[in-house]
Amino acid sequence: MRIPCVFNISLLFGVLITLSNYAHVRADGVYYDDAQEVDDNVEDEEVYADDYIKYWTEYAVLPKKCITYNNVDMIVFSVFPQGYRSMCTDEPMGTYMTTVPTFVGAYMDQLEANALDQGVDDYAAPESLQFIECYPFQTNEALYYVQVGCTDGTSQSLSVNIYKDNTCETPWENTEGSDDASFDISDIQVPFKQCQACVIWIDKDDDQGVDDQYFENKKTQAPLCSEIWSDKEVCDKKCQKMGFERKTNVGWNTSDKVLLSILTVFGAGMLFAILRKRSYMSKKDSLLEEAAMNAAGLQQSHVIGIFILTI
Repeated sequence: MRIPCVFNISLLFGVLITLSNYAHVRADGVYYDDAQEVDDNVEDEEVYADDYIKYWTEYAVLPKKCITYNNVDMIVFSVFPQGYRSMCTDEPMGTYMTTVPTFVGAYMDQLEANALDQGVDDYAAPESLQFIECYPFQTNEALYYVQVGCTDGTSQSLSVNIYKDNTCETPWENTEGSDDASFDISDIQVPFKQCQACVIWIDKDDDQGVDDQYFENKKTQAPLCSEIWSDKEVCDKKCQKMGFERKTNVGWNTSDKVLLSILTVFGAGMLFAILRKRSYMSKKDSLLEEAAMNAAGLQQSHVIGIFILTI
């Protein structure tokens, strides 16, 4: 009567083998029905990374400067977890950088969202927004490519830069060493050193069809902050040292030098005249002058020194 026992053991073993082909277990002890579900959960873990921010209500960003980092134009910005209340005056959670087209595109998406939220149905993006892409530009001389980037000579402005290639990686420079074009892009300029709240609330009432989903979307869908946050790089020491405005010391110009020469000659002449006049003073007047200076704690050399410093 051992055959049924052997059969039962074999059947049980077969069931376990079958289940192992369909069940998946991770180190945390959670079972999955198939490999596809495992892949879906891995994707979810990649989306919700350590720096994932779901609600942007209290956050704010501060665009600081535009720099050329490793031959790429980048905008440096700081993120403030309580910036909505402090207006970016407290300690930032970090300073980061992203490409100029990414930041400009995110900023313009935010402006469009604000306009639509205010009921502006006919909002139209500015034409200069096309320059966030590498855009071909034909001249009488040749075909060039243009894209928005940093302005030469300053870290607080943007310009359209000219490139030789269709990937906008090789700058074209004029005889003065500048790659800036003369396009007007004032309508897509980034407000440097101005605190930008991630979520901007618009007063709405129930007649405008506002529901709980509206407020949920406002807190989670912040175009400016979410877009630059997802495409950011940490601003390292090299990045932090770049972009400072240098103060140029122009020194003395020609008119300053002429005026200084005239004052020097005039002062020297006055000193010579005073010393000469003193040489004709009587003995009595000389003694009275020395007594007055001694009473004041001064000597003749002190008076001459003060006079020279004055002129």
